[in-house]
Amino acid sequence: PDGKGYWEVASDGGIFTFGDAPFEGSAVGTSISGSVMGMAPTPGGDGYWVVGDNNGALSFPSNAGGSYDSSAAPPTWNNYNLTPDNNVSVPFNESLTQNNTAAPASQGYSYLETQGNQLPIRWNPCQTINYVVNLTFAPPDGLSLVQQAFSDLSSATGITFNYVGTTSQFPSKERSDFATGPGGSTIWAPVLVAWEPTGYTDFMPSGGVIGEGGAAPAWNGQQWVYVTGQASITSSYALTQEQIVSLIHHELGHVLGLGHVADPSEVMNPEDNGNAPTAYQWGDLLGLAHLGRAEGCLSEPTP
Repeated sequence: PDGKGYWEVASDGGIFTFGDAPFEGSAVGTSISGSVMGMAPTPGGDGYWVVGDNNGALSFPSNAGGSYDSSAAPPTWNNYNLTPDNNVSVPFNESLTQNNTAAPASQGYSYLETQGNQLPIRWNPCQTINYVVNLTFAPPDGLSLVQQAFSDLSSATGITFNYVGTTSQFPSKERSDFATGPGGSTIWAPVLVAWEPTGYTDFMPSGGVIGEGGAAPAWNGQQWVYVTGQASITSSYALTQEQIVSLIHHELGHVLGLGHVADPSEVMNPEDNGNAPTAYQWGDLLGLAHLGRAEGCLSEPTP
C-alpha cells in the first residue's frame, strides 16, 4: 500500500506478506471458481483481491475497498493468554479449551490472538528473544530438547532466540512481565520454560493438564506486540520421547503466537492420535512464517 511491501499469492490461494503489506486473509480451502491465477490490491491499498481462472474473485477483507483501521484504542495491560491443553485420556490427548476453536484442517494454522482487522499479535521478529529454562523436574535431555525446539522456531521465523541460563522460577499467572537488566534497568522478562508436576502451580492446574503456553502483549502506540511468554511441560506422565518433543514444540508454538488447528498431522493440532509429529509441518511453518521476520520489524514497547 505504501510502496514498502508487497503481497504474494500461491497457487492454492495462500497469501504471503512482506514489508509493510498487512495480512488481510487467505483463500486456502475457499472455493474461488477455478485455480488461483493472481491477485491485485484494492484501489485504496487497504486490502486485496484473489482472482481465479474462471473470473472468480475473493476480497480480503470481505469489505475490501473500505478503509483499513488499525487504530483501536489500547486497553489496559493484557495478561497472559493461557492455552490449557487438557488430557482427555492420558498420556497425550488434549481437548480444545483454547479461546478460539481450532482452525479448519485445510487452513493449516491459526493465531493465538488477533487485533485490528484480524491481524495476528506477534513478537518483534527483528529483536533477539531471550529465554530461561527451569530444569528442576526435567528429564536429563530437557535442556537440549528445548534448545532444539527454539532452533526449529528460528529456522521457521528468522527470529533469533538466546538461551540466558537456568532458573529456579516456575511459570505463574502472577509472574512479573518485567526483569532487572544491566545497570538496574527495567527490561522485559525472558521467556520462561519449565517442567513441573500437574497442579504444582497456578499456571499448570490439576485435572490432567499436560502443557501450557502463552505470551503477554504490550501496546507500542500503534498495535499490540508480544514481549514475554511462558510454557510449562508436564512431568507427571510417562510420555514417549516423541510425545515430549511434540509437546515442547506445541507449547512454544503458542508462545510464538500460534493457535490450534484441526489437521492431525500438524504440531499445533491439540490431539496426538498416535502420530505425535516431532517437527513443524507445512501448516505450522506457514503460520510461523506469518509471525516471523518476513512480515517486517515491529516497534517494541518500552518496559
